[in-house]
Amino acid sequence: MPFADKFKAARMRAGLSQEKLSAVLGVTARTIGNYESGATLPPSETLALIAKHFGVSIDSLVSEEEEFISEAYEQGGSRSAREAEALVNDVAGLFAGGVNFRCFAHLTNSET
Repeated sequence: MPFADKFKAARMRAGLSQEKLSAVLGVTARTIGNYESGATLPPSETLALIAKHFGVSIDSLVSEEEEFISEAYEQGGSRSAREAEALVNDVAGLFAGGVNFRCFAHLTNSET
């Protein structure tokens, strides 16, 4: 689910209007509307406030990993889903500063 949908769903579950949430986050109601429509994404500072306010991680707001893995399963079965999950974990490790040689090997083998 894209950030815009997750953000709107969290606001609605909390029973907040766009105006009330905008006051909490220090932005305009129009900005909230832009986030919910997907027109813009919040800057990292605002994203941190959103996550804190709703009691969720930033990653859970912006990640679409589950959809990627589900789509892989639908298209290629459980093996494809396992490979997609491994790829997601490998890429996450790279962004976290780790080096995963299995991912590196996969990337270099696919270029040949």
